[in-house]
Amino acid sequence: MVGVHFGFPAAASADLGFKVWLGDRAPGAAFATVEPGAFAIRYGVGYLVTDRADLTPSTPVMGGTAVRFTQLRAWTNAAGVASGVRYTGGELTEILLFISARAGLYVGRRMDGRRVWLGSFDVGLGF
Repeated sequence: MVGVHFGFPAAASADLGFKVWLGDRAPGAAFATVEPGAFAIRYGVGYLVTDRADLTPSTPVMGGTAVRFTQLRAWTNAAGVASGVRYTGGELTEILLFISARAGLYVGRRMDGRRVWLGSFDVGLGF
């Protein structure tokens, strides 16, 4: 699994991971990824619900939906992201014809104990 993404908060990032199909026990696949970016790194595990999408009722294409449990850490204080805070949250990814759109919501805690929230969005090629 590979992909290149552009968006907030990492700006530009490259995704690398692996997936394991669950076979007859359950549809879909489990996966793990790491994604270093220009301003942040994210890593996590998730579930690929399907790898096919229906463009029309008779035309299935490469695509699908994935959910991911993610940790995100910023390299710098960029675009409202606090450096040194480890954010934990979830992401939803939609893929169609190798183009992906991903949105996430995370929560972290500063050194002073204050809780901080972060939303993310990016688009990319590949997973």
